[in-house]
Amino acid sequence: MRRRSRAWWSFAALVACSPHAREPGVAPPAPVASVAPAETQEAEQPAAPADPFAGTLLEVAAARGLAVKGRVIGRRVTRDEMLDEVDREIANEVPKRALDGTQEILVALNMAPTDFDYGAAIRGVMTAKLAGFYQPRTKTMFLAQDLPVMEQIITLNHELVHALQDQHFDLGTKLDYRDDAGDEQAALHALAEGDATSLMVDLMVRPQGKTALDIPGDILEGAEELPPEAGKVPGIIVRSIVAPYRDGLSFVHHLRNRGGWRAVDAAWKRQPKSTEQIIHPEKYASDEPPLHVELPRPPGAGWADTYHDVMGEQSVRVLLEEWLDHPTSVLAASGWGGDRIAVYAKGDERAVAWLMRWDDEQQAKRLEDALRKGYRLKAGCGRGQRGAIALERKGAWLALAVGPYPVSGKAAQNCAKSLGWAREVLKHAALGSD
Repeated sequence: MRRRSRAWWSFAALVACSPHAREPGVAPPAPVASVAPAETQEAEQPAAPADPFAGTLLEVAAARGLAVKGRVIGRRVTRDEMLDEVDREIANEVPKRALDGTQEILVALNMAPTDFDYGAAIRGVMTAKLAGFYQPRTKTMFLAQDLPVMEQIITLNHELVHALQDQHFDLGTKLDYRDDAGDEQAALHALAEGDATSLMVDLMVRPQGKTALDIPGDILEGAEELPPEAGKVPGIIVRSIVAPYRDGLSFVHHLRNRGGWRAVDAAWKRQPKSTEQIIHPEKYASDEPPLHVELPRPPGAGWADTYHDVMGEQSVRVLLEEWLDHPTSVLAASGWGGDRIAVYAKGDERAVAWLMRWDDEQQAKRLEDALRKGYRLKAGCGRGQRGAIALERKGAWLALAVGPYPVSGKAAQNCAKSLGWAREVLKHAALGSD
């Protein structure tokens, strides 16, 4: 998915006003989509081409250095038609248990209110501002028919890179949902969005004789904002949407500065295995793999795991940004080795456990301190919306446990029970790592 706000237009204006600039030129487990700006500055619109898709794919392919290998179907549709297509794609590609499990985790970790509806929140962000998306399954580029011409160009320049990624590197298949592949696919998502955004900026600044690599990184990072509608959803959702662009663009520019677009192509052939490798390119270069972490044990007999996944360094950072500034969150999340999170169910009760392994004890302690501060834990336990939140550390291992708690009604604040479960999770993990 790609989301743009008026910041992109401010960025374009900034480039136009730079000392060496000539006249300004304008060159986001669901379908890859673009969201239109919240507001656009007054600007003279170029004449609308008879067919907005004609020639654009060839221009993008030439700029990216990837030959067109097949047809991309272009469709101009209403926003309602496009949203219906997105809904169908999500229903076909993402299991309901994954949506329900993610919702349960966000509420249990105090990242969303108890009446939170994850699916509705995601759709709400997209409803007003969806500009277009490329659908790998049907090789179709959907474009909102009411877009001004400049927005058409920006959207197509970005989304058609995804079409080329699909043709050359099988993007669609690689993004198919798989259990416990959340962090690995988040890394792929970041690579895809960094690639597409970098090329899009190249085309924006090409009339000034520049490339995306000439633009200061802080300007590019600041451009990736969401429209005001995003303020109506939990902050962690907004940060999770922005993160692939922010991290992916930095990673792609690291590669381009060392080996041009060929280095980016090489990354598609030897893909990053974790968001840790995206955030720390030196770990990608050394091929440092994520550590396997067993599923945290359930809170007792008769509990079934209904959802589990690997969260990854990017998700840890995004969670910490609920309380901490970005640089502090980056530091506290660094040193990630591996993790597994699980949702358990027994009748009308639920429980969530997150088992994490850090590179060393010092780095694990740094994260422990950040989580204790954020959750205001006393003696390792604090109040959660669903149930008591407990945190325990042993060496480089951390276990965070929430509950058990009832699905509805008053939250169960049983610290002793949650702490006991967290300790059992750590004990079991330590035995398994021997």
